[in-house]
Amino acid sequence: MNPSAFSVKAAAPPKVRRQRLGIRLSQPLLRRLRQYAAAKGRKESAIIEDLVSDYLASGGGRHTESSPSSPIDRLVAAINDDRATHAAQLREVLRAVELLSEGFGRFVGLWMATAAPLPADENRRAAIGKASAANYEHFAQAVVTHFARGHRFARELPDPEQVAPPRAPRASEGTSSGQGSGKV
Repeated sequence: MNPSAFSVKAAAPPKVRRQRLGIRLSQPLLRRLRQYAAAKGRKESAIIEDLVSDYLASGGGRHTESSPSSPIDRLVAAINDDRATHAAQLREVLRAVELLSEGFGRFVGLWMATAAPLPADENRRAAIGKASAANYEHFAQAVVTHFARGHRFARELPDPEQVAPPRAPRASEGTSSGQGSGKV
């Protein structure tokens, strides 16, 4: 008996029907692919098929927390982090500008309502101007000193989302000056 007659041949894997795909690669990349294929003793198409298969098996470029991210993913993450930081800084600046605008507007309104009109006499008007300039100089110096110590007005105020809006007085409560009958 012939011993080779009883040997079992391994079944060849079924042939996979392949489709032709035309791709374009840059000259340097094609040169590197050909060098790699020659060094590995494999066909270029087999290398490309393996790479595409691996890419798709890993989620098509969508990396999970446990898989290493590609340089482009790290770059995108860094850009997104930078944008978030800038957006937070911009929100802080806009809040400060809004607060200071509101405070300044209320101050000017109060000042206009309570300030006495300037006298007609030029000498008294000049004296008031001189006293006002001295007061302003003192105020400006106090602001500079406060600012140099790191004080910021906007930091003293509560976050707008944490403050309940003021409620309007009811008709039965009257006005803030105590005037009015409470009836509309």
